Amino acid sequence: MRRGAVVLAGVVAVGAACTEHLLLPAAYHADGGSDTPANLAGTGGKVTGTGGRVAGTGGAVGAAGAGGTSGAGAAGGTAPAGGTSGQDGRGGFGGGPKTGGGGRGVTCQVQKIMKSTQRAELLFSLGKNASMGTKFGDVGGTRLSVVQQTLQALIEDNQYAVSFGYQEFPSATSCGMADGCCVKPDPILPSPSNSQGRAIPQALSCMPGMPPFATAGCVSQLDTRPIGTALENAASTIFNTTDFSDRYVVLIVDGDPNCVAEQSCDKAISQLRTLGLNHVQTHVVAVGLPAAVPMTQTAPCLANIALQANTNLVMATVPMELEQGLASIVSEAASSSCLLRLAPADPNTISLFVQGQEVRRDTPNGGWDFVPGGPLPKIQVKGVSCSLIQKAQDRDIEVFGCPF
Repeated sequence: MRRGAVVLAGVVAVGAACTEHLLLPAAYHADGGSDTPANLAGTGGKVTGTGGRVAGTGGAVGAAGAGGTSGAGAAGGTAPAGGTSGQDGRGGFGGGPKTGGGGRGVTCQVQKIMKSTQRAELLFSLGKNASMGTKFGDVGGTRLSVVQQTLQALIEDNQYAVSFGYQEFPSATSCGMADGCCVKPDPILPSPSNSQGRAIPQALSCMPGMPPFATAGCVSQLDTRPIGTALENAASTIFNTTDFSDRYVVLIVDGDPNCVAEQSCDKAISQLRTLGLNHVQTHVVAVGLPAAVPMTQTAPCLANIALQANTNLVMATVPMELEQGLASIVSEAASSSCLLRLAPADPNTISLFVQGQEVRRDTPNGGWDFVPGGPLPKIQVKGVSCSLIQKAQDRDIEVFGCPF
């Protein structure tokens, strides 16, 4: 795939060889003295055990001693035997008996680093034609109702990880076609606000006898499937967004196009190629077709669609296949949210927090690491840590460090 929301506290690892995780004060010295004991002349000067004061450059490495508490930087002093006086240094950390170098006199104020979360955009294009009212599965649901329940659950569960959009067909209003074979106008654009709002759930609701917003999801009296037009509208909808995230179109139908204006599969194939050329991944979910009969007989157009580049066909002959197929698609899209782009910062000072909990770098079952390349730093969150990111609101994902 191509592209595509953590309190970064002042928590860093000092030096490549230091594996302890230290909680820093507000003023952090990026290359300061290590856990050096009292009266140690490091490569940059001497470190006091009680205050961790580091002299500047010029001293020789001294012997290990007892650890001291953290302290502020001090003026360079006279090193013990084996070293010369150094320049002004900076505060070091209290710690165990280790020998280490001094600092270069540069201080850093740890602060929140600006970030952007890469959310994929996913547009559902749902057929509500009359045959979608056919019984589906053994629990009394219809093709349409099972699809609607599945989509509602997936959108709610991934509302912070994916920017969802929605369109449907056929239209309930007159569209100028003799057979009423057209797509409902004014689709819901993919966006975080629409993923987390009520527009899509209301469009998926069917409660007869209730207000219009609660009956919008009821099956149509028309049994028309303008698949080519639906893909054309999906392309214009998803191309209309300003983000450059990964983009998906998920077409959910129960058969081939059957409109007067779409007697063949040519328009659908043409639109799929347009989507593919623009790096949009298209998934076509065929609902309720008989498993015992080859698709080349029941839906030859859908069978042809499966052969197109950047297109995936999901056969959902039973509700479980539908739920698993749609969950897999949404999971793929949600993985994009685990890539974070950061403002310029010292990579050695970066820390990541999600919902107040630290996500450490490179843990066995998760963590994060830097993604090489590009002018700005990027971090990829992995494994169980990625799952935390996907369930978190943007304000609960924070990064801290020393900005350049």
